Amino acid sequence: MKTTKMFMSAFIFALLALALAGAVSAACTSGPVCITSVEVNDREVKTGGTALIRSVDRGDEISVLVEVEVSQNLSAYSDSHLNIRGNDNPDLIRELEDLQVEAVIRGYDGNDFIQDVSDAFNAQEGVSYVEDLKLQLPYRLVQDRYSLQVRVSGRQFTLTETYNIEVEAQSHSVIIKDAVFSPERTVMAGRAFLATVRVQNVGNKDENNGIKVRVSIPELGISASDYIDELSEDESTTSEELYMRIPEDARKGEYRVIIEATYDDGDETVIEETSIFVTPAADTSASETDSGSSSDSGSSPSGAAKTIISIGPEAQDVARDKGAVYPVTLMNQGRSAKTYTITTEAVGGWADTKVSPSSTVVAQAGESKALFIFVTPKDTAAAGEQALLVSIMSDGETLKQVILKGNVVGPAQSTTTTAQWGSLKKGLEIGFVVLVVLLVILALIIGFNKLKGEDEDEGEGSQTYY
Repeated sequence: MKTTKMFMSAFIFALLALALAGAVSAACTSGPVCITSVEVNDREVKTGGTALIRSVDRGDEISVLVEVEVSQNLSAYSDSHLNIRGNDNPDLIRELEDLQVEAVIRGYDGNDFIQDVSDAFNAQEGVSYVEDLKLQLPYRLVQDRYSLQVRVSGRQFTLTETYNIEVEAQSHSVIIKDAVFSPERTVMAGRAFLATVRVQNVGNKDENNGIKVRVSIPELGISASDYIDELSEDESTTSEELYMRIPEDARKGEYRVIIEATYDDGDETVIEETSIFVTPAADTSASETDSGSSSDSGSSPSGAAKTIISIGPEAQDVARDKGAVYPVTLMNQGRSAKTYTITTEAVGGWADTKVSPSSTVVAQAGESKALFIFVTPKDTAAAGEQALLVSIMSDGETLKQVILKGNVVGPAQSTTTTAQWGSLKKGLEIGFVVLVVLLVILALIIGFNKLKGEDEDEGEGSQTYY
């Protein structure tokens, strides 16, 4: 019985020894430090293998979790100039000084480096450390396989392990690349605010169901939208100009501007946010008349010379065959003459415009001037509501800027019919010339024949018979 107990004790001791030997063999023995594991977005990767990163947007951030273990016997590397602190004192815990962990993706042809590096730290003998590195994937990153290099570096050594990752983008993904405002950052209350938005399709499928672009200023209760019919993979496009008018009673201050792009049948929306600064209107005595026209007061910086501006109506139907007329009245309430200039812009070039009697007029003190903006739609103008931007300036200062609306009505002239008529007209001209030539030739032939007949008659009359 006693022998059996001794045998069992020896057996258990042997098992413990084997387990201890296995643990020691599993420890870092190949160098002062070892990379024991690497995880990309919570998925472990192995050297020589490939980790497929699915449904990651180009432009997203991925996580690279690196575990580093320090050798349990740093004294074995005392002659390798590794900056081992405590190596000359056996009573102190040895540690490597100023270690850094770095992750780098290679194979991307661009100016942006895809890499991250940890802060320097001291690593104690036999201890494991985990560093969480973040890699920002560029929007222009092509869906492909890339090399991920993980490095652990000290002052006098570098350990590098290489892994493979494959990036696969989402099926539908749209980003807002840029937004351009006019005015750029500061706009006066009562004035127009214009915005264009540039979007890019960074998914791996075309957006054939349209993209809705919307710009809004929630605190002012204004917004404008545009629709982009389709956008192919990796392509970019810019929206039409979006027009808003800052309320005349808007208070001075900074306001949030929300930019949205909705895609994938309205299931996905990407949002960006920026801001603009609103300044008070030059004069807040604007009022609305019963006729639907608007009346605003513009003033010089000193406020001494005021101008009453009336435009009305601001919205009306514009017939293709007749056009429309927008009346403008300028009243100079100052004490001296003022020169006014009116500029017009048919947004998108949908119409031709003309200011009568002239786009520049001079109004004496207390005098009113009446002007008329004639708008004629082009043959290619789309039916429906269109915008006309009108600016009124004096002495280099913009007194008023307003967006007039015109509802284009009437059938559009067919460009095919126009082209056919042009061809027909040219054919008729050529036919007329040919007809004239033929008539001249016929007249010549008749004339020659007539002369020939007269000669023959004259010859027969002079003959003598025997």
